[in-house]
Amino acid sequence: MSGSILLLLTLGVFSALFANAAPTLVYSVADQLPVIARVDKVYEFKLLYNTFTTTSTTNITYTTTPLPPWLSFDNTTLSFTGTPTADDVGTLNLTLTAFDTSATTSSFSILVTDEPSPAIHQGFDTQIGNPALHQFNTAQALPSHQGVYIHPYYSFSLGFQQSTFRSAYGASSKSIYYSAHLRGYTALPSWLKFDNETVTFSGTAPSQGSFTIVVTGSDVWGYTAIENSFVIEVGTAYIDVAEDKQLANVTTTAGSLVQTALDLSIVNVNGKAGDVSVEADLTEFPWLSFDR
Repeated sequence: MSGSILLLLTLGVFSALFANAAPTLVYSVADQLPVIARVDKVYEFKLLYNTFTTTSTTNITYTTTPLPPWLSFDNTTLSFTGTPTADDVGTLNLTLTAFDTSATTSSFSILVTDEPSPAIHQGFDTQIGNPALHQFNTAQALPSHQGVYIHPYYSFSLGFQQSTFRSAYGASSKSIYYSAHLRGYTALPSWLKFDNETVTFSGTAPSQGSFTIVVTGSDVWGYTAIENSFVIEVGTAYIDVAEDKQLANVTTTAGSLVQTALDLSIVNVNGKAGDVSVEADLTEFPWLSFDR
């Protein structure tokens, strides 16, 4: 009997812990560098899909502090969208709450300005394709100019132009603040460092992998105004796709069938046509399957 009582008590403790489970904040919204909203311009700030996670069997639901009439939030895509007017200029202090059986919050602000947005002056593909516009040490430009190739465990540096982004013509501030992160995250991997004053990446390459690096520029520190990206391929061989033959993105809507085929004939190995096989990690997308 005592064993049965102990088992029931143990199950009761687990049930209580489960009932009081709250979502885990993985990436704070502020660390995702909210996009600056511009007067009379369509606005979108899409959060990382795993901003919050939960071990509960229930789905996370979201609420926000009251939003102004111009701004709306989509619970499915985790996106803030709208078009502000001159009357909306200022700073919105907001809180996003994630709830399953209890709540977790993340506070942040959205800036609305009537200043014009910075722009890309010399994109990374342009710089990678022109030796006069970059300084690479132990790194090789990919033929497509979409990124660089580095051998495993090599120390390297990638120097880009401080004029990658430029301030808008007529903007009151000429300052551009740079930041960088690995796509899908809010920071760079531990082996990669970024000097945001010289726009230089450095580090020691890992054993292998393909890494998309997103660089943001902004006229206000702590926010995003413009972004551009490039790829770091690490391995004993590299795969690449010509710039004019990129694999197409697929856009769909909830409840619609997704079906697309990859054209692997446009993929090169070490700059030449070759046999390519594809592996897909779909653990984050249980609704999607891949047939090799």
